[in-house]
Amino acid sequence: MKKILCLLLTLVLTFSLCVPAFAADESQTPAEPVYESEYPFIMIRGIRFDGLTYEESGELALRFNFLDLLTFFTDLISKSVKGNKDAFYESVASYAKKLLGPLASDKDGSSLYPVTMIQYPTALSNDPEIKELIEESTDNEYGMTHRAGELFGYENTYLFEYDWRKDPLVLSDEVNELVQTAKKETGKDKVNIACCSMGGMVATAYLYEYGYDDVNSIAYLSGAQNGTYVVGSAMSGDICFDAETISNLVNYYTDGIHPILTFLIHFIDRIGVYKPVCNFLNNFFEKYEDRIYDEILRDCFGTSLGLWGMCPDVDFDRAYDNIFGGHEAEYPVVTEALKHVKKFVFSTEETMLGAQKAGVKLSVVSNYNRPLVPVYDKANLNGDSVLETELTSNFATVALHGEVLSDDYIAAADKKYISPDKVVDTSTCLFKDNTWMVKDAPHVAGSYGTDYSDLVFWLITSDRQPTVTMNERFPQFLAVDKNLNFISE
Repeated sequence: MKKILCLLLTLVLTFSLCVPAFAADESQTPAEPVYESEYPFIMIRGIRFDGLTYEESGELALRFNFLDLLTFFTDLISKSVKGNKDAFYESVASYAKKLLGPLASDKDGSSLYPVTMIQYPTALSNDPEIKELIEESTDNEYGMTHRAGELFGYENTYLFEYDWRKDPLVLSDEVNELVQTAKKETGKDKVNIACCSMGGMVATAYLYEYGYDDVNSIAYLSGAQNGTYVVGSAMSGDICFDAETISNLVNYYTDGIHPILTFLIHFIDRIGVYKPVCNFLNNFFEKYEDRIYDEILRDCFGTSLGLWGMCPDVDFDRAYDNIFGGHEAEYPVVTEALKHVKKFVFSTEETMLGAQKAGVKLSVVSNYNRPLVPVYDKANLNGDSVLETELTSNFATVALHGEVLSDDYIAAADKKYISPDKVVDTSTCLFKDNTWMVKDAPHVAGSYGTDYSDLVFWLITSDRQPTVTMNERFPQFLAVDKNLNFISE
């Protein structure tokens, strides 16, 4: 009997010693991240030029017709050969009016044509058509919404689409309607919000107008909460074309393609083709600037109050004078509305700080190391190909694209906030410990099934204010490969 008891005791002891080993082996197997939240999720997407449609027909308002484009180029070449610059301008203006005309607003800021944006005023589970579209999507806002539907259920997932031409404060009313619907349908007292691109401005307008009580967490993703210099420059008349910036853009996007094509592009660069082209475009704009604003830009974009919400505060007054100076009497409704839009634009910092102080879990993700569109005076800044990193990060100090911060600057800086590539200093950010910088990521990058998407949903579902030191998988400075998965620099 003693031998049997000893044998049993030995087996029990052996098994008990093995359990930690089994547990250790099991813990080494990475588990699928679990992102859960009791609150409904609202995606406020960015601007959609392709989303505006005619109310009756459903046809796109902004359509690139190949035949129209071919006719335009044929006419342009013909007039260029004849050397008639005025006729050249007339051809450009005619095509621009035909292309952009359907987007124009009236002198009171309302749409000049019966153009609207399809919206989804309830949970996506209630709309089989959009739910199916989202389930088939993998990229950008739709891809993130797809992931949200999986994580939280489509009955808890909402998508805010909007007419980007509208007054930001009108858009804030529409956001509030969706927030109240989400609360009512789910029985919850708060929502989680992800906002992308122009959606960052729209979300901030909502916080500005309605406060913070209904928001649990908000993540700004490539957000335009501080506007964009390209809008400020365009409205201020600071349109310009720079050969070096164009070369930078072309070389970035053609890096690593076919060797013969690479050789041709470098050859074009070396012989200086960009410079005379830029000189021609700059001279053309300078000569016809007044006509361009009077005949095209003022009514197509100047009366779009939503775009004024994207004008940085440093450019606002100058832009207003350029667009409406001497024309206020023609646009009394728009200019009066702009007084309120200006007040909102200048309150962005106060609004965002107030949200976090009130307990909203606020996070910012900003992308960098991509060139910007070379049509304005600040196109040499670092960006995500659409927006400037300085603004999407809430004012990180960022080297110009292709450059690094100076040695003197870095020597005086707090090293823990300097990116490994010495391009970004986050110590100057409004939320320096709640801002993530992602190198090489494009504008609005949270595609479905990627590491970048995991970062987004970790921020959204965190049970406390996320910080850059809280999760070792998501340090402050990240870099992505072409599939938007994180890599070591």
